[in-house]
Amino acid sequence: MSALGAAPGLCSADRRAALVWLALLCLPLAAFGCGAPAQAQADAPVRAVELPTPPAQGPMEPGPARPTARGLGIGAYALGQTEAELVALAGEAPIVRTQEEEAELWRGAGYDPEAEGPFLVGFDHVLEYEQADTTELEGHVPLFKAFVRRGKVVALTFTAFGVRQDAVLDVGMPPCTFLGPEATIAQRFGPAEAIEPSGEGHEHLYPSQGVSVITESGKVLVIHLHEPLGPGDASKVRGRVRPVAEPEEDAP
Repeated sequence: MSALGAAPGLCSADRRAALVWLALLCLPLAAFGCGAPAQAQADAPVRAVELPTPPAQGPMEPGPARPTARGLGIGAYALGQTEAELVALAGEAPIVRTQEEEAELWRGAGYDPEAEGPFLVGFDHVLEYEQADTTELEGHVPLFKAFVRRGKVVALTFTAFGVRQDAVLDVGMPPCTFLGPEATIAQRFGPAEAIEPSGEGHEHLYPSQGVSVITESGKVLVIHLHEPLGPGDASKVRGRVRPVAEPEEDAP
């Protein structure tokens, strides 16, 4: 029973009057949290906040072109550049061969493609130029062949055969330059991994560096460049060179 119900001396009418009086007393308190939450004033103005308009963005400017990573090379021609970059320098190649067509050409000349740098590196096709024509371009570099794999140059051949000698005397990989002394090969690349007889000269082999240099009559005539070979493939190149047999002594 409530406290009011236990109050002595109050009749039912008096209790009802007391309850009404108590309810009226609590009405002002409801506005301060004793009942339902206070309502916002109906006449309070609502302010709209205008956000700043972001600046208009035009088309994104392309960033600077990233240069192709270059490997060994002569002049503007280098391993790792794209076929398009090379063609922009040398022009369209007069002759284009597949790898198999090139292999047949090498076999016909007495070479074993399976022991030659460009074939061990692998390529899709080869661009062949007239070195006499490329020598007349800027830089006077006697480009002969460019071997391409998936759009990138992986091997290059340069030759001074049949070109103007005065145009290429200072061209090459100094101090090893075309028509320079054979001794400059070791000065540039160090001791050869193998040396093979070649016509009236020699081929100095550096398969681990991706280089071979052919001489004729003691002068640098051809420079082959390709991606460096790993130990297994490099041994195939060195393995094609057989030591020269010692002359037999005359029988007593």
